[in-house]
Amino acid sequence: MSANRFERGGAGIEFVLVLPVFFMIFYAIANYSMIFSANQMLQYSAEEGLRNSISFVDESCFFSTTECDSAAVRAQVELATKDVLGQVTGNATESSLGSLFGQSLDAALQIRTGDTASGGCCLVELVYDYAAFPFLPALMLPVPERLSTTASLNL
Repeated sequence: MSANRFERGGAGIEFVLVLPVFFMIFYAIANYSMIFSANQMLQYSAEEGLRNSISFVDESCFFSTTECDSAAVRAQVELATKDVLGQVTGNATESSLGSLFGQSLDAALQIRTGDTASGGCCLVELVYDYAAFPFLPALMLPVPERLSTTASLNL
């Protein structure tokens, strides 16, 4: 009975020592899965935005010599990308892009459109400012400052 008396509380001490390690592993998995999921959503939105605007690009740029204006193409690609982003988030309105994991995309996301360097037709880049609008606090984890994705359309 004396040996049992000295082992009292051993499980509690082990629990106190192991709990922070398990918590940090779980927290890292949750944090990084949200980051990877958001990056995939942004990539999908950029690619689908270009795919959805291809009919405008085809009709305006290749079947007409007067309507192919770079600004009009960029505006159409940006509008299509915003539409897809609204469908992906599921909570967009007419005046708002919606939110992603509780963070408003209106303030955190930049949509840039342009021409590709290789002479292609369209380029869209989505940049999410993760440093200013994190999904979860970093808690000493190395996280990116921004999430960036690019899609291009070469015809």
